[in-house]
Amino acid sequence: LHDALPILGACFFNLGDYENARNHYEQARAGFAKAGNLFEEQIWTGNAANVLFTERDYAGAAGAYWRALAIARQLGNDDWTSRWISNLAETAIEQGDWDGAERYNNEALTLERRLGDVLYEAPSLNNAARIALGRGQFAEAERLFRVSLSKPAEDPRVKLDSHAGLAELFVKAGRRTQAEAEFRATVSTIDRLDSKVIKADYKFGYLASLIQFFRDYVDFLIANHEPERALAVAESS
Repeated sequence: LHDALPILGACFFNLGDYENARNHYEQARAGFAKAGNLFEEQIWTGNAANVLFTERDYAGAAGAYWRALAIARQLGNDDWTSRWISNLAETAIEQGDWDGAERYNNEALTLERRLGDVLYEAPSLNNAARIALGRGQFAEAERLFRVSLSKPAEDPRVKLDSHAGLAELFVKAGRRTQAEAEFRATVSTIDRLDSKVIKADYKFGYLASLIQFFRDYVDFLIANHEPERALAVAESS
């Protein structure tokens, strides 16, 4: 039975029913734990954390990521260890804990580079850029966002978030013309992406980033007294 629970959890998650998703992931975790399957236990512990993260319960997500990380380390699985540390970095970023985020992110990057995990290096570079931006280090943040964009990434959210990060940076730095250009370029990138090629594991996260990007673009246009364009962007999104 617990083999079906993760599938049901994923279905509820994609439908936006986070409570049922979390409950099914937790039941799956408990079933695998009872069976002594540590590998699956850490995966579904981490997936339950992903639901909490999506619900913006960052403290709860961090606790669950830590539990998944402890199991991955117990198993000696460096691949999953780097994933959970990277997720902890992202959680700390959302909490504005720049020092904690930097510690986690540096550890994740070190592991990814040692493993030659090139597809997961870009998300960590994007995290590093967000940390620099949070600290007001605009030049370093811009450099890191551009490095992240130059790297291959399996998750399409990475490039979207890096473009959105550049737009946010330009807005905060008062570089309105560049912010507008970045927003427009990002929309063009979105339009060219065939959603059918996005792996199922990444579709929900990509959609969440897409919604946030268009909200930021509309807010930018309204702040710059362009309500008609803001309405057009909102409708097209």
